[in-house]
Amino acid sequence: EAQYYNYDYKPDNLVHYRSDRTYDVIVIGCGGFGSAALYWSARNPGTKVLGIEQFEIGHHRGSSQDQSRITRLAYQDPYYTKLMPYANMAWSAVEADSGVQILHKTGGLVFGDYSIPEVDQYAKAMAQQGVPFEDLNGLEAKKRFPQFNFAENDRVLYQADAGILNPKICNATHITLAKNKYKADLLPRTKVNRILPNKKNSGVSGSSSSSLFEVHTDRFGVFFCSSIILATGGWSNDLLKNFGVQVPISVTKEQVTYYDTGYISEFSPQRFPVWIGLKKTERKLRRHKLIESYGFPVFGEVATKAGLHRGGGGIVTSLYAKICRCRKRRRGDFETLHKDVFV
Repeated sequence: EAQYYNYDYKPDNLVHYRSDRTYDVIVIGCGGFGSAALYWSARNPGTKVLGIEQFEIGHHRGSSQDQSRITRLAYQDPYYTKLMPYANMAWSAVEADSGVQILHKTGGLVFGDYSIPEVDQYAKAMAQQGVPFEDLNGLEAKKRFPQFNFAENDRVLYQADAGILNPKICNATHITLAKNKYKADLLPRTKVNRILPNKKNSGVSGSSSSSLFEVHTDRFGVFFCSSIILATGGWSNDLLKNFGVQVPISVTKEQVTYYDTGYISEFSPQRFPVWIGLKKTERKLRRHKLIESYGFPVFGEVATKAGLHRGGGGIVTSLYAKICRCRKRRRGDFETLHKDVFV
């Protein structure tokens, strides 16, 4: 049976509770990336894996929250366009392993005025990687997707493989399979204080001279491993300093808004795709001249959802101002939404 540590144990007692403290892989951080790393590491035959999460599993302090995230093949960078089909294959494997539907395909739009070069970059990246898509003008797109108020000079790219992932379901499925089916160990509410090179003959029961690292925790003492996967998001530099490395990380608080509608069926996932809208602005927003917004059909809540890419700030006043601007921009894009939900 997999070990699930009782986090009420004191660190000193754990030495006697579990004598074998050596792992092949230790995953630090069990959010979106970490839970996936835990699962795929654990399902590798013969691999002994431990996951460590400083908060409770499924917490809301990181970047794996809310009920819907866009998955897509359409990117400006051909590297991501080439990578994403493999991500879809991975989700299919998790679905087959769990019996849980993970990916909900809706199709996806990328749109903007023909004068915006970034729209063309999306088209070229997909064409370069052989990703099938439809290239529509505004009038053609409006006939097909009447929920949008496209202009005649809009260029609209439609890619059928885009869809929605629910982070809560994704993470829970990864962790449940890793822990229960593939016998990974899991330590929630446990903080890693430092990572050190393993000292040979350290004298601690369970250490291995072949292990490369010592992972020191606040509640359960020291663990040993050959490989470490850091999936720690905004906390990464706290642990990277153990290796003399710091990376430029800027943490922002992003805001999405749910919009009520009296036309639920028209905005269902079967009829309304996920979307990314590109728009030029005369005023710069956080050094970006291009406004990138995105949205979802009715999913998780009985309302559509829209947000502003990289729109978050560090203080409430500036964030509120950007939310209001986002709402005003979206007013012209949805003809059938109730106007009383807009500020």
